[in-house]
Amino acid sequence: MSTSANKAIDWDKLVRLFVPGSGIEPPLLAGREEPLKKLADLIGYLQEDNSAAPGDAVLFGPRGNGKTVLLNAFGQQSDGKGIDILSLKGKQVSDEVRLATYLLRQREVSMKDTEALKLDKGKVGLNFVSGELSRMNREDRETYITTHLFDLLAARCRNRPLLMIIDEAHTLDFETGGLLLNTSQAVRETGAPFLLVLAGTPNLRDHLDLMSATFWDRAEIISVGRLDTAATRAALSEPLKDFGISVEHEALETVGVESQRYPYFIQAWGKALCLTLRDRQATHIDTELVDAARPVFAERRTDYYEKRYEELTRQNLLEPAKAVSAMFQDTDLIDSEVLQENLVAALSPDLQGALDMLRKLSHLGFIWKPPASIYYEPGIPSLMGYVLTGRGELSGDGKSANSVE
Repeated sequence: MSTSANKAIDWDKLVRLFVPGSGIEPPLLAGREEPLKKLADLIGYLQEDNSAAPGDAVLFGPRGNGKTVLLNAFGQQSDGKGIDILSLKGKQVSDEVRLATYLLRQREVSMKDTEALKLDKGKVGLNFVSGELSRMNREDRETYITTHLFDLLAARCRNRPLLMIIDEAHTLDFETGGLLLNTSQAVRETGAPFLLVLAGTPNLRDHLDLMSATFWDRAEIISVGRLDTAATRAALSEPLKDFGISVEHEALETVGVESQRYPYFIQAWGKALCLTLRDRQATHIDTELVDAARPVFAERRTDYYEKRYEELTRQNLLEPAKAVSAMFQDTDLIDSEVLQENLVAALSPDLQGALDMLRKLSHLGFIWKPPASIYYEPGIPSLMGYVLTGRGELSGDGKSANSVE
């Protein structure tokens, strides 16, 4: 049974501890040490060597796995290290003028470092560049940027290293995005300390390939999927210790399983537990308290699954999603070729039709294939059960009757 709480606990602060779906860093960023280290290693070239990183970086994975949180944590770790940090969303970089404005910002570029502009005065800054661009027609503007932006940015980075972070990079405009990718490569080839970090959902690779056929092969690819069991436990229990709240082992195991090791659900469970702790004025989480908190979590999960279900319906992917879900009933890894063959057999399309269906389901994160893997895996196993049973009831372990963990 739950025990009475110490009156010193700040209950209002406790219920704000977990904030699911906000992009705010969780109370403990568990299980992300490896991607943060890879990013820190790239920053080391800019900070310590004042040179170009060997390549750009790409974070990708299904929604709800904390890519934005990871980017924010990386930006915070890089802050104060003598590096300018520019963080944007893909849709903000909507045209060439905005790209140039963001990249050059208000740093002045010494003309002794560049032959990009032939001016009598010694320096050119953002106001001049954006003013000139705004007066040009589209063709002249594209020519100007293609000709000069590389040199201007390289000179700007030599004054102070630049880290550019773009979240939701799968929303980048194709032409502007292609210019950005080419600019990044050209600037780094000059040795200027510049690093571009992109993050997006699994369709990011196809999106980037249309901008630059070789970008993906040159970049450091970092997958961001579900956490492992140990990280899931830590993400839930460690922050609660600071409030003097203990968690029974069986209760922690139950919550871990029902969260599906999915970061969004981990935070949602944490929120539900904290609300129940406050309502009961309790300092110990046992299986009874978990049972009491479950409806709060389940309501958020069902709302989340309804949005995904409706998304599949709108895109005419519900039947393929059900067919794929049936294939994952007894496993959470399927060889990509086997999955294609089974989908052809289940729905009788041609092979290209099956590939298109898998590509679309992957773009939504319903399934996905991490880098250097031949296996597809579910974005969230219990979502497959929810889809397969036609919005069927989820069982106590967080799964529908036909889903696996």
